[in-house]
Amino acid sequence: MDVHGPTLDAAGPLPTNKALDMDEQESEYSSSLIASFDSDDALSNEETLGASLSLPAPPTILASTTDLSRSNTSRINQGPAATPANNINNNNGPREAGVRPWILFIVFTIVQLLLSSPVPSNGVNASTSSDQSPVVDSTTNGGGGNSARGAATTRAYFRVLPPITSTSSSPGKIVSERMTEARRLTLRQEAKDMFMHGYRGYLTYAFPKDELNPVYCRGRGPDRQHADNINVNDVLGDFSLTLIDSLDTLATMREPEEFAKAIRMTKRHVQNFNINSRVQVFEVNIRVLGALLSAHQYASDPRFRSLVVDYQGELLALAVDLGSRLMKAFENSPTGIPWPRVNLKKGVLKWESSETCVAGAGSLLLEFGTLSRLSGDPSFEARCGQEGTS
Repeated sequence: MDVHGPTLDAAGPLPTNKALDMDEQESEYSSSLIASFDSDDALSNEETLGASLSLPAPPTILASTTDLSRSNTSRINQGPAATPANNINNNNGPREAGVRPWILFIVFTIVQLLLSSPVPSNGVNASTSSDQSPVVDSTTNGGGGNSARGAATTRAYFRVLPPITSTSSSPGKIVSERMTEARRLTLRQEAKDMFMHGYRGYLTYAFPKDELNPVYCRGRGPDRQHADNINVNDVLGDFSLTLIDSLDTLATMREPEEFAKAIRMTKRHVQNFNINSRVQVFEVNIRVLGALLSAHQYASDPRFRSLVVDYQGELLALAVDLGSRLMKAFENSPTGIPWPRVNLKKGVLKWESSETCVAGAGSLLLEFGTLSRLSGDPSFEARCGQEGTS
């Protein structure tokens, strides 16, 4: 006896009424299964399991491909399947549209995690930046990322950075209220670490070139093949720019050993500025001449507490040499305003452009005036003074 019920063979199709019976049984089984696992009612695991066990058995008739296609088409045309009368949910209509509960749960969880984040919005770790211990709520029980912990972190954060309660408070008072001593020291150390990282990288991969090319991790100087490449040639002149530019910064950041070492390296590798390099007057004035003058004062003046034992004024001599070469930018100027660029060895070139920036035209007095006071040569300050009154 065939335990699987009647089957189809080559003799012919199943009778129409039996095919319809198969459609109804299969539709009833599918509808019951969907209603059990896709119901809006909150069923417990045990109830859901019981409902699934009470479903009618699936039809055991092997239908042909044509009959299955007809059955699927029939269910699609009928729309949402009606729930059987014996279903435990007793839903007598089509399933209503709405937001699924598990979607709301996920959204709510994400919002809670964002609101209770232990890191403040500006990245300050309140537990390490404050002079006082952060406030700890007894309900947090050591963490968990809940809203109570977020509130405690917020209170600890604003202990470091209290809110501005008055718009009439002076800027100095606001800074003193918000910047604790511990936070000031932390930021100072971070700034020093970043500078020392860049400086040591230059010494390791680029010295004695002007600067480090971070893309290729090697030194870079002026672009001799392209004279119009002013982005590079305006300041890179084959005089170890980064080394000179870092002299006074090393002294400011209280690195006496590195400062003395950098002075010795400058004396050894930059003996003068008789270099065939066309540079911008403004850039070289602030970055090279200004650095040499500042470093000279640090190394020779005891008031700055950065004296270098074997220093004999070599940086000031270099500053005088460079200042004399930059002075050529004032020669043959129809307005008294210095030419924007000068060749350190040859002076102003015949084809040089007369277009300059406002800073290059009017801000040389600080360095040139200091050079006159330190060297005793008044010509530097006087020349800039004439430029300022012309």
